[in-house]
Amino acid sequence: MELGVILNAPSITKVQEKDVIFADAGYKFKSNLQDKNVLLVVGDFDSLKDVPKRENVQKLNVEKDLTDGEEAIIRAKE
Repeated sequence: MELGVILNAPSITKVQEKDVIFADAGYKFKSNLQDKNVLLVVGDFDSLKDVPKRENVQKLNVEKDLTDGEEAIIRAKE
């Protein structure tokens, strides 16, 4: 199964994978990726500011050893 992990970036123009996991502020690109199947949104949401309400969300503690992106990659590997 191919899976995209969407991280915070200046912009995203194309994502090839149909299934995606968003890491924290990467979720700001959700409206540009309406055709994608959101498997998970993971993060402490310090960058995004708001926790998404209508998605499968895993909220992380602000004090942690890994970044939100690293956590998203771990979830993708699982």
